[in-house]
Amino acid sequence: MNIAILLTVYNRKAITINSLNSLFPLINKDSFNNYDIYMTNDGCTDGTEEHVKQLYPQVKIINHKGNLFWSRGMNIAWETAVKIKKYDYYIWFNDDAELFPNALEVLLNSKKHNTDCIITGAFCSIEGNVTYGGKNKKHKFIEPNGCLQDVHYMNGNLVLIPHIVYEKIGYIDKIFTHGLGDFDYGLRAQKKGFKVLLTPSYIGKTERHDNDLYPFFSYKHSLFKRFKLLYSTKYSIIPRYKYNNRHHGTLKAISSFLLWNIGTLFPFIYRIK
Repeated sequence: MNIAILLTVYNRKAITINSLNSLFPLINKDSFNNYDIYMTNDGCTDGTEEHVKQLYPQVKIINHKGNLFWSRGMNIAWETAVKIKKYDYYIWFNDDAELFPNALEVLLNSKKHNTDCIITGAFCSIEGNVTYGGKNKKHKFIEPNGCLQDVHYMNGNLVLIPHIVYEKIGYIDKIFTHGLGDFDYGLRAQKKGFKVLLTPSYIGKTERHDNDLYPFFSYKHSLFKRFKLLYSTKYSIIPRYKYNNRHHGTLKAISSFLLWNIGTLFPFIYRIK
């Protein structure tokens, strides 16, 4: 099978290299599949591109100006891969994920009896607690239990997407900059009749980074800075409005929009320090 691995990076060289160091041994020992790796370099200035070229020259690097963030960076990597070759599967790979030695084996084996579904990888912290993978409809994380489980909200840390899903859904939507592109993609796939399933076991380690998601809810920043963040390219509330309108209805979109503005004005509502 031909498989394209997609990632996007920005100015965290040590983390990116660590993730690639965990990925390449798995690729090299897999004699049954052919892998190509596409990496969007979103304007790195810390030497990430040069270091990756030195260690892993086979990585296909797409250079950009530094204003894409995660969702749009992944979109660019994916578009590039599709233009070069027809792949059987696409794997999203977040560059802060440290993979276990059996990660790709678990991911690929999980689709054997569910060939048209999306498989999302379960990740844990150093302590072994669930951090990413997927959530149920109540936004509760699903812990792996040895069996494939249905996921409602999908995280994009390591995700296997069959070509048939791409044909029906397309790429990660460019209306999203940093977050929500993975949730949106999984929900759109389910609306088209595709299942999203969690791997039976953890396939890697990565820590939560919630504090980086909502800086506009913190009194550490001035009121002006909080609202500037709320409407910045990375954190913009506008894509969130579109996401909620698409998947939860106009009333939810409007109420969420108002609450996030109120929360930015009065951060104590969200108790984020």
